[in-house]
This record gives sequence, structure tokens and C-alpha cells, in this order.
Amino acid sequence: MERSILLISDNPNLLKRLKQIMTDWQVISSPTYLPDILLNRDSQTLILLDLDHFSELGQRPDTLFLMRQQFRGPLLAIHRQRLTAAMICDIFERFHFDELLSLEMSNRELHARIQQKNLAILPTARRES
Repeated sequence: MERSILLISDNPNLLKRLKQIMTDWQVISSPTYLPDILLNRDSQTLILLDLDHFSELGQRPDTLFLMRQQFRGPLLAIHRQRLTAAMICDIFERFHFDELLSLEMSNRELHARIQQKNLAILPTARRES
């Protein structure tokens, strides 16, 4: 089964960058959170949420809780804007994201961090409800 990244962002440069560096992954982009996609728990997908875009949309934290409740695979966030220490803690403690990435990372580091999550999407490593 093909591995895929669901990028929640309207940033065409980020989409292009991911497609260039994650050549062995299918990269799908959506400007908004799509619960219908997440209900397929057998797919080998990880979600990458653009926190800058999320903030611009005025999304509420409830959406982040919903994402984690509905999606059992790796949930990653990426950002460019400076985050407060409280927000960073919330990403991990309240919303249970698996990784926080920066757009300032080199392509090599970004690829390595996303690729490492491949282990988390293998069926034997799935989280239990």
C-alpha cells in the first residue's frame, strides 16, 4: 500500500517542497481539515498540519482534538511563525501531535523526520483506541 501525506495547508510552496523531497510518498493537499479522509483507518497516511495556515483560518483548538480522536496515524505540525513555549507544550500534551517541524529545517532534515514516522504507520505500530 502506498504511503501518503495529507497536507492541510493552502501554501503551494510547501506542497511543492514536500513533493520534491518525499518522492516515495504520495502528497495530497487540502486547505481544510477533511474528516472523511480520516475515517479510513487502514490507509498508510500521516497528516501534516500547517500551523501558520491553521492560525490564519482562525481555527479553534476543538478541531485539533477532533483530528486526534478521528485519526490514529502520525499527526505532525509544521510552522514558520515563532511559537510560544505554551503552544509547543499544547501541541504535544493537549493535542497529542507526534512531531513538530519547522519550515526552516533543511530538506534533508525534514525528509528524515517525516520518513522516521514511516515506522509509526505500519499496522503493528498503530495506536489502540
